[in-house]
Amino acid sequence: MRHFYSKFKTKNLLLLILLSLLLGSILLTRKIGIRPRAVAGVPSLSFVLEPGTVNSGDNFDLVLKVNPNNASFYAFELYAGFDPGKVEFQDNTNLSQNITSPYLLANAAVDNANNIVTVLGTRTGSPFSGSVDQEIARVKVRVKAGASGDMNFSWSTNTKLGSNIQTDKVNGTFTIGAGQQTGAILSIDIPSAINGAAQKGQNADAQIFLNTNNAQVKATDVILFYDDARLTFQNVMDLAQNIEINPNSGFSTQLAIKTVDPVAKKITIGLAAPTTPVQNSSDVLLATIRFVVKPSAPDGMVDLIPDSISTVYDLQTQNILGCRGGYHLLVGQVTATATPTPPVGATDTPTPPIGGTITPTPTLGPNQSALNLRLKFQGILSSPNQAQNLSVKVLVNSVSLSVNQTVASDFTVDANGIWSGRPVFDNVQPGSDYKVFIKGPKHLQKRICEGSPQETFPGTYNCENGALSLNYGENNLDFSNIFLLVGDVPVQDGVVNSYDISLIRNNIGSTDPAVLALVDLNLDGIVDSQDYSLIIAALSVRTDEGL
Repeated sequence: MRHFYSKFKTKNLLLLILLSLLLGSILLTRKIGIRPRAVAGVPSLSFVLEPGTVNSGDNFDLVLKVNPNNASFYAFELYAGFDPGKVEFQDNTNLSQNITSPYLLANAAVDNANNIVTVLGTRTGSPFSGSVDQEIARVKVRVKAGASGDMNFSWSTNTKLGSNIQTDKVNGTFTIGAGQQTGAILSIDIPSAINGAAQKGQNADAQIFLNTNNAQVKATDVILFYDDARLTFQNVMDLAQNIEINPNSGFSTQLAIKTVDPVAKKITIGLAAPTTPVQNSSDVLLATIRFVVKPSAPDGMVDLIPDSISTVYDLQTQNILGCRGGYHLLVGQVTATATPTPPVGATDTPTPPIGGTITPTPTLGPNQSALNLRLKFQGILSSPNQAQNLSVKVLVNSVSLSVNQTVASDFTVDANGIWSGRPVFDNVQPGSDYKVFIKGPKHLQKRICEGSPQETFPGTYNCENGALSLNYGENNLDFSNIFLLVGDVPVQDGVVNSYDISLIRNNIGSTDPAVLALVDLNLDGIVDSQDYSLIIAALSVRTDEGL
């Protein structure tokens, strides 16, 4: 690997050799936690020490933080691994007492057998949102007497936020006896990826950024390994031509080194600033790598992270690289697209259940009315792992016509988590002051007074006076832009109370089918913090909406 210094005047071979020898003597002495580059809508979990410097035998707080990065969620299910050879807990008698949080916790535990800290809970009222780091919880920890070197903390793969939304998990490595380093940052972004995903055959231009954190930098070497099972290059004849150096980065384009080693699956970019050092406090584009996703790529995740041997050298030839930000690219999973909403009053074609076939629509009698309904249940944002149909009670009410009828009907779900059903009513006279009441099998009853209701925040739609027109025959009603709150679990009594909450809390972690039938609110096949968060959110409403 070749390096560069600020004394470059020409490409003199002797100088290159001498400078390479000098740089070869510099050793990387500190490991750094990897910080992914923020992807819009993808929250990031990280670890922070308080205080930032700890020595053998010191007490400290391990702070579990999240940057929502403009995502919105309530629940958290955190599993943090620790090294028992380096750390122990301040309260060794009651381990759970070492864990505190400003939020409602369903479970807080330390598993010394598997070296895992568990924190399950939810935020109430407003969701986690914004783009700044926020504390979720903290753990009282102590450096073991005589311990030295690095302490490692890592996020388990089953760590979740919200309804298991995509999340960057930043593991932490902290040196005992050294402060937390806040040096230069190398990071990667792929602007063409939609929601962090790219399809097979799609170009994926990876941009490499440097933030020097106001330090003066004279050279950098970026080393990047890539997954050749999923990624190749747009120019397969001259691989180095896939690396385009930004002429406005402050580094010399003439002295740049760019190589691709297809055997080692390694990309090297060497840059130098021979006259004026580079200094900035925000991300500056260094180079763009022209990747393309292979048409034969298997589905899965590609991690593009500058390798730990990458360097950023200041004017004293010290490696000040403090953080490496990666990009987690999801390959091959197609993002669902919205289903067009039929206009109110138009005839719609029924959507078949997933894996099933279209059932012929029964012919209506002369005094029958069918409601072609589209519903959205809280916590179900896509096709669920479990039930593909739900039995839903639908009540229609008109004060002026003295109509009050209830029908139970099966609803099926599509890939976007929208449920469709067609309850049929007898002798519901045409009118324009109808209200429709929807009650799901684990849900609070919702009163709806219009054909296409809207809301700005889930569960906030409210109405009093019926203004919905119903006629004999087909009536298309799109209620999918409001959420039906979940929480009134079987046996239903029209209220979310301590029975419902304790039934979930006492069965967290269960996959028993009998239990899932009662309290798996988001239909993902397990009772967990997501279900607990959903029922807590329903407490703001608490009861069925009546006539």
